Amino acid sequence: MIYPNTLELKPLIEDRSSELQTVDMTTTSDVDIYQSFIETTLDRNVTDFDKTMFKSYFAGEHNETD
Repeated sequence: MIYPNTLELKPLIEDRSSELQTVDMTTTSDVDIYQSFIETTLDRNVTDFDKTMFKSYFAGEHNETD
């Protein structure tokens, strides 16, 4: 026995299939996709800081989804 005081080690697998959303990337802007991701994943509203980070790092000359 390698670890005599350990009962059981097993990975925790969460089923998130019911939380999946689909997005029509031809009609949804990059900023809307980003904001939806923040709201869904982090369960909070988008802040001014989030908007600034998006503009600084992700927003190009045009939408990537165009």
